[in-house]
Amino acid sequence: MQVFVCQTSQLPSGQHKILNHNGRKYVVCNFNSIFYAFEDKCPHLKARFTGRAFGMFFSHPGQDTVKCGAHGAVYDLTSGANIVLPKGSARTGNLPIYTVTDQSGQLYADLP
Repeated sequence: MQVFVCQTSQLPSGQHKILNHNGRKYVVCNFNSIFYAFEDKCPHLKARFTGRAFGMFFSHPGQDTVKCGAHGAVYDLTSGANIVLPKGSARTGNLPIYTVTDQSGQLYADLP
C-alpha cells in the first residue's frame, strides 16, 4: 500500500521522519539523496532504531547503511542485509526495506 510521507523538500539529505502506519512505526530517511523506508525495529532484539542516539547512517564502500544503537548491528539500506553482527550475537535476520518513490515532489512509501 502506498502511504504518503511528506513533500520531498521536507526531507533533506541526512534527515529522517517517523511514519505511523497500521499500528507500526517506520523510518523514512534521505541518505545521500536516496530515500529508504524500514520498520523502526531492529531484527536482532526489536530495539527501536530511533530510541537511542539516531543519525547512525554511514557509508561502507558502495553501501548506504544504518546502525542499531542498542547492540551495533549494521544493515545495508538497499538490500536490508545484516552486514555487521550485533555485539555478542552469532546472527540476526535481515531488515525489510520498503520502496520510497518521489511522485511530482511528494514522497510515498510502499508499506505493508
